[in-house]
Order: sequence, then C-alpha cells, then structure tokens
Amino acid sequence: MYNDSWILALLLTKIFCLLLLFYASLHGVSIAFRWQANSTNSLQLGLERKTYLISSIISLVLFFELLSFVLFVVLVNTHLPTVIKGAMCASGVLNSNEYGTPTLFLKAAALLVYVAFLALQYLDDAEPLYPLTPKKYSYIVPIVVCSVADFVLQLLFFGGLHPDKIVTCCSVNFVGTSSPTHLEFLGGGFNTLQPFVWAWVAVAILTGIATVYQNNKNYYLQILLAIIYTTLGCYTLKYFFVKYIYGVPSHYCLYDTLLNNYYYIGFVLFGGYFVLLFNIVVMTIFYKNRQNLTYKFTEESKVLKNVIIAILIFNTLIPLLYWLFWQGDL
Repeated sequence: MYNDSWILALLLTKIFCLLLLFYASLHGVSIAFRWQANSTNSLQLGLERKTYLISSIISLVLFFELLSFVLFVVLVNTHLPTVIKGAMCASGVLNSNEYGTPTLFLKAAALLVYVAFLALQYLDDAEPLYPLTPKKYSYIVPIVVCSVADFVLQLLFFGGLHPDKIVTCCSVNFVGTSSPTHLEFLGGGFNTLQPFVWAWVAVAILTGIATVYQNNKNYYLQILLAIIYTTLGCYTLKYFFVKYIYGVPSHYCLYDTLLNNYYYIGFVLFGGYFVLLFNIVVMTIFYKNRQNLTYKFTEESKVLKNVIIAILIFNTLIPLLYWLFWQGDL
C-alpha cells in the first residue's frame, strides 16, 4: 500500500518532520546540558542564539504532527475504506492488522507530550532569563522517541494493508443485545452503569467550577478526573448515545460520527476531549514551574480553567440533546 498517494504523502511528511527533529535534537540536547542562565560568555551567547532556531523548528514540527494526526484519522476513516474490501470505516481498516489501533493510540498520546513542550516554551519565552530552557529541551528526547515509534508503526501498519484481503468492519460493532456483553457482570448491563457515569460527570464539572472560583491547586486531581471523564464520556457515547445519533439501536461504531452523514459531530466531541486534556496538561506545567517564574500567568490560568468548564458542560450537553430531542423509535 506504499504506492497509495495519500499514504505516500503522509509518510513523506513524517520523514521530513523526523529529519528536522533529528537536527533540532542534536542542538537541543547540547543546550539542555550546557545552558548557564547567569553566564555571559561566548558559549552561552551562542546557545541563546540557537534557541530561536531550534524552538521554531520544533514548534513547526509539532504543528505538522497535529495535522498528521487529523489526516491519519481522515485517511483511515474516509479514503482507505474505499480501497480495502469489506471496510466501511476506520474500524475495518485499523483492525485489518495488529498495528492499526496502536498507531492511532500512540499518535493521540504523543500529542500530550508535544503540548507539554509548547506550554514550557510559552512560559520560557515570557521570562527574560529563560529559566525553563534546560527543562524545555529535555522534552526533545521523548518527542523524538514518540515520533520515531509513530513512524515505525505507520510503516508496519500501511505495509500490512492488502486491498485484495477482505476484512470485517462494523459487523463486529453490530450486536443483537442492548448492551455489550462485557458489562453483563454489572447485572443490568449499561443501565446499571449510568448512575456512576452521571455521578462522575457531576463531580468533574463541579471540581472544574471550584478551581476557578476558589483558586484550587489540585491539578493532579483534575488530571485524574479529566481522564475518568474522558473515558466514561467515550464509553457512554459508544454504548448509549450513538444509537440516537445514528438512529440504529445496535450500531456501536464511534468512527462513523466523524463522517459527513452525521455532520462531523465526532470531530466536535473528540476535539473537546483533546482540548480538555491539553488544558489540564498546560495547567499542570504552569503549576509545577511557578516557583521559577516571576510572572504568575493568573489570567492565562483563569482562561484555561474556563475553557475546561466549557468543555465539560459542552461535551456532556451535546450527547444529552441527541437523546432528549430524539423523535423516532429505535
């Protein structure tokens, strides 16, 4: 499948990003180990001049990494299903070999590492002495590791795709019961889980509001709540709310929400989850490095907290509206 124009363009973009990252990492690691903020010698001045170029390169690469993630989702959900026999959406394409789903998950997880670097860079650029430069460039190593692992998985995944091989797709997501079998241990299936879901949603929203008006610093608690909220949000979306989006009682495929048939509502909802996690990561970076900063970024922190609250409410409200205003019969 390497001869497919979409795949080839995605891989070539990745190679270009890796070359830039390798160049930036050579200088970035050197800066991290040799940086002396209080020194005025020629070595320090040379390192300071390099930081502008290296930071610009890494920021550009991370922008393309984000774009690459979106293009990968569109590729496996829109283009490749027209090429792979039996695939109707990303479910069939990703499950056609063992590397598809890990590639998607790694791409998503790597975005959090990239955001952590960008948050550190924002804080560092706002300070006259650049106190976070060594810590910022120490993130180059995990960034390179994530990028290389992503490239290897993409090679394995795309290389393992065979257009003449029939795959199973949404048939694995259509079931005859009203709830997935792995929830039967709860006794009442998904209906038993719902009170816990709404309880955690309420806790997450109330905690987010409390952090704004009480200046709460429990960022690690927020991270935990955000992860739980996102996990349960995806779970309830797949096993309860999508039936009202699709109008089909037994269709549990989340990837179809990313299609134009359903007005790309999946990009809105999953984009909200990503923004929620991004903001939590950025707030944690702010909090952990506050002792090294003269400017406390109080206004920026308040904006981030308000965005978190908005995402919590928005991503809860949208699926509920589908449920409440459904006029048909499933």
